[in-house]
Amino acid sequence: DAEQMAIATGKPVAILVARLTRSFTERLLGNPKKSVELTEGMFEILHRSYALIPLMNLIIVRGNALAEIGQIEDSIALIRSVIDICEKFRVPAWIGPLYNCLGYCYGEIYQIERAWKFNLKSEEIARNLLEKYPMGRRQWAHAIAQAETSIVENLLDQRKIDEAWERIKATDQES
Repeated sequence: DAEQMAIATGKPVAILVARLTRSFTERLLGNPKKSVELTEGMFEILHRSYALIPLMNLIIVRGNALAEIGQIEDSIALIRSVIDICEKFRVPAWIGPLYNCLGYCYGEIYQIERAWKFNLKSEEIARNLLEKYPMGRRQWAHAIAQAETSIVENLLDQRKIDEAWERIKATDQES
């Protein structure tokens, strides 16, 4: 399998990327606990290696998986710490998706107003980046779609069905 092939290379980043891919797959298959297990210790290693793209993907996968198994405080702390790093070093590409993850965490514990605030912030950041850097169109469009999905979920949680439906139609037309 990919993880064994990566181990054979002896390259830490290759190993971590293979494990990250597997943890993402485990989460999609409905096994967030396994996803958390697979990502244990990866943050520290990737953080030290300055492998930014795998690190950001790790935070999103691990943060969401932690929230799904009820470790909300750990998830929020992890995501907030990385948002702080991104803001400090001006890495705007990941701030929007990270705010969306933060919104997801608050949505999981039914703090809908906080979730709403972070999801709207995520959408705003992604839209600004789309205007400012059109060459990243696919990446920003993906971030906008994720934020829109979260916003619709927030509206449904608030029983604002008509507003949710309007957002769905607007997103469909925009895409």
